[in-house]
Amino acid sequence: FFMESVRDLAEIQISGIPVDEEYYVEAKKRIGEQIKQHQEKMEQSEGAIKYKQIHYGKKIDWESNKVLSEIFYDILKLPEFRTVKNNRSVDKFAIEELNHPLANELRTYRKLLKIEDYINQFLKATNDGMMHPSFDLNRVVTYRSSASDPSFQNIPVRDEEAMLCCRSGIKAPDGWQILESDFGGIEVCISACYHKDPKMIEYITNPSTDMHR
Repeated sequence: FFMESVRDLAEIQISGIPVDEEYYVEAKKRIGEQIKQHQEKMEQSEGAIKYKQIHYGKKIDWESNKVLSEIFYDILKLPEFRTVKNNRSVDKFAIEELNHPLANELRTYRKLLKIEDYINQFLKATNDGMMHPSFDLNRVVTYRSSASDPSFQNIPVRDEEAMLCCRSGIKAPDGWQILESDFGGIEVCISACYHKDPKMIEYITNPSTDMHR
C-alpha cells in the first residue's frame, strides 16, 4: 500500500499542476496594493495615532496581540473579550464582535495577508507554468493523503474573495477540463467495510438517517 501509493503521489508531484503563473504574479501585486491601502487606513485611525503618541512614534506591529490589545482595550476602551485562560483576546472572533471601524479594517487586512501567503506559496512551487506541491502519506494517522508547500488540498473555499483569487489561476491543459468528485464520508464508509458494524452500515446506507446528528 505505502510503496505503490507513495510512488503514485510522487509521480503527481513530478508531473505538476498547470497554473497561470502570470495571473498569480498580477494577483500578488494587486493584493499587495490592497494590503498597503488598508494598513495606511489603520495607521491613520484614532487608536493608532494615540498609540504612537504614548510610545513616542513607535512603529505599530499589526501582528502583535499585545499591541492590538492595548489599542482596542486600553486606548479605545472597547468591551473586552477573554480567552478560556482569561487573557484578553484579539483573535478572529473577538475582532468580528468588536464591530469598530479599526477592527473591520484589521479583519480585512488579515484576510488579505492570508491570500497573499497562499499566492506566495503557489509561486514558490511553480516552475514554467507547472506547480509542484509535495503530496504526502505520512502526516495523517488514517493514511489519508495530504499536501504541503503549498497545502494544495486546503485551498480557501469559505471566503469567496480568497477562493476566487487562489483558484482562478489553476487551469486545465489544452483539450482537458477540470472536474471534481466528492466522496462524502469516505473514511467512515471504509471503516464500515472493515468492522461491518450493522448499525453503522444502516446509518450510512439509509438516506433518512444522519450519523452526525
